[in-house]
Amino acid sequence: MSVLKYNFAQFSRQRLDNAQMPNFETEPTQAPRAGLRERSKTDKRKRIIEAARAVFIEHGYEAATTREIATRADVSTGTVFVYAKDKRDLLLQVVNDELDAVNLKGQALLERPGSLRERLLPYFELRYRYWASEPRLARPALRETSEFLAPGANHGEEAHRFYARRPVILGHIEQMVRAAQKSGEAQDDVPADQIASLIFSLYLIEVRRWLNYEPPRLASGMKRLSAVLGLFVRGILSPGHEWCRLSESN
Repeated sequence: MSVLKYNFAQFSRQRLDNAQMPNFETEPTQAPRAGLRERSKTDKRKRIIEAARAVFIEHGYEAATTREIATRADVSTGTVFVYAKDKRDLLLQVVNDELDAVNLKGQALLERPGSLRERLLPYFELRYRYWASEPRLARPALRETSEFLAPGANHGEEAHRFYARRPVILGHIEQMVRAAQKSGEAQDDVPADQIASLIFSLYLIEVRRWLNYEPPRLASGMKRLSAVLGLFVRGILSPGHEWCRLSESN
């Protein structure tokens, strides 16, 4: 009897093991299929973004059509709208992907030694170089995003992604200003975040003005930005001017 009980228990364990085997084996086979789907989605998005970039540059943003973008990407027009809600969304995806790389390069410059000018200008030059590389992308991108300052507006995920980059840039500038204040190069009686905000505002004004030229030349754009930032740093008023006295009293 003991042998029979043992054999029955062994047989039961074998049946249980065999019953579990299909579940165990299906897990590895499902993962590659899911991975293939993800790779397919990534590949489609890549083709669509590359096609959108090419069409925007060749024909201009206004004349570009989602139909031609779909044809270039070898997908249906409906598939394009799976990855982007409209043409502006496509433009922002192109620019956002590329500006993410620019931001990383800018972050790498933050530890560079030097004066505030020697650190700010290379930082902004990265952005000028990017905008100058393809003005037919830069102009509509900056124009289409100028309304994002409106509070409470919902412009979509890519618009949010574009605008979310600004606090990062402001943080980088503020870090450089704080270093200048710590070294004694800049006065420390003005909050660094206020100085950073003013510097960034000057950049936004200048880069839009510069992009109106055809072509926007990097050297002339950086020369003008350097002069404007220098004017901001020096100030335009003599020390005894009424506004200076009011600022000191406040």
